[in-house]
Amino acid sequence: MCTLIRPSTIFVRAEDHRRHRVLVGVNDGLADLRSSGHLVQRFDRAVDGNVAEAAEIRQPTPGTPLEFALAVAFGSSLDGALADARATLAQPMDATWQSYAGGWRRYVARLEPVDAAYADEYAMSAMVLRAHEDKTFRGAIIASMTIPWGHEVDAGDGNVGGYHLVWARDLYEAATGFIGMGDRAAAERALDYLFRVQQKPDGSFPQNSWLDGRPYWGSLQLDEVSYPLILAQQLGRTDAETYREHVRPAAEFVVAHGPATPQERWEEETGYSPSTIAAEVAGPVCAAAIAERHQDGDAASRYRNTADSWMNQLDGWTMTRTGSLAREPYYLRVAQHGAPDSGERLEINNGGGTYDERAIVDAGFLELVRLGIRPATDPRVTASLAVVDRTIKVDTPNGPGWYRYNHDGYGEKENGRGFDMTGVGRLWPLLTGERGEYELARGGNARPLLDALLRFANAGRMLPEQVWDRRESPLPAQLRFGEGTGSATPLAWTHAQFIRLALGVKQRRVIETPEIVRAYFAGRR
Repeated sequence: MCTLIRPSTIFVRAEDHRRHRVLVGVNDGLADLRSSGHLVQRFDRAVDGNVAEAAEIRQPTPGTPLEFALAVAFGSSLDGALADARATLAQPMDATWQSYAGGWRRYVARLEPVDAAYADEYAMSAMVLRAHEDKTFRGAIIASMTIPWGHEVDAGDGNVGGYHLVWARDLYEAATGFIGMGDRAAAERALDYLFRVQQKPDGSFPQNSWLDGRPYWGSLQLDEVSYPLILAQQLGRTDAETYREHVRPAAEFVVAHGPATPQERWEEETGYSPSTIAAEVAGPVCAAAIAERHQDGDAASRYRNTADSWMNQLDGWTMTRTGSLAREPYYLRVAQHGAPDSGERLEINNGGGTYDERAIVDAGFLELVRLGIRPATDPRVTASLAVVDRTIKVDTPNGPGWYRYNHDGYGEKENGRGFDMTGVGRLWPLLTGERGEYELARGGNARPLLDALLRFANAGRMLPEQVWDRRESPLPAQLRFGEGTGSATPLAWTHAQFIRLALGVKQRRVIETPEIVRAYFAGRR
């Protein structure tokens, strides 16, 4: 990397972590400025360390305005980076800016339209998703370019990777947003990445991976094995090679290993999860349709029979009739052993405590509606929603928000400091978007929920993973009721959810519901 400033003199300070760890945050350029107001130590080269760079701009006449251009270039060699930086500075800044901005304007202009009130956030969300796609491993869209609560993390800590990883679930969420916007090519690249880079030889997908497909965390989430099947069917990727090498292996894995999952979508609990089972049902139904195109009737029958069997048993596995939150039956977040009336103790695996699993709920059962398996008016869904709203809904100044589940421990501490394996989960805007899609499916008015999602964005139109959940704040300047916290911002999943809901409000439908799944289960009611 090199930096050139015109006109300027450059001073670079480096801390070698292997030999001079004590210098980090003590006598780098920023430390100089804090202690004396001047750059005391000056260097023009830094190697093998965490580089902190400071530049001194010499002002010809004190008190007069000064303009300067800054070029930061990266390359495999110093000469290459210098050449790029000098070439950039040789061009007028306005021309460089217009070229850059023009590319984004042209991209946004060809997308499917949304209502004018949401157009700016929609455009930003589209650009955020495209910016999160890697330029080497095309189709690899990371969860976020951020490290949650990164302001409290040592940037030199090699064990801190943040959300710079690819989750198959988040990639599916982004891909469905691209399909809705009309950027089919981006969705195709995402599916290519899932099948050609991330998928394992046994047909499964890692919990998450580095860009090159190497698994990072080592668990398994069966919804992540199922979503690529749905995406393949929606994109019409039904050719013989894709079926043989990718679709069938994934479908066979789901059928052989479901319905209980080692982890559900919040990556913490084992067992029978309504949200996971919804994906495990929809995925094989989509795979069955592809199997039939290739005269693989035995596989198609096996996939559909499995989906039917799991749906017939879903309530017995995940709906309690003896819970303390309501007299009527309601869906749990997860039933560890498929015995929802047993009162088994559930440990919240992020420090949230241990509780009767019948007392822990989330809105994951709405996936049954979104994926076309159950109608929005199903009394089991509406009864469970009433429990969710009484238990994990908060009305903020910016609109309604929901916790992932009650007793969540993933969020700021009570004193406002960042999560460090202990904390308190806050409200997730993407859940407001999911509720909006439910309202669309119900034929209701989703616009107030889209408005809330819009207001959850910060001044730069970035949508956060979490927003602050109460009027009281230990850090009033940083944590405000209904506004973003130190969590991942932007979160690609949240932006994808905004895109889909904005398009859904415009088109008056849930745009990503797989029609083949909806039609299949409509014929079985």
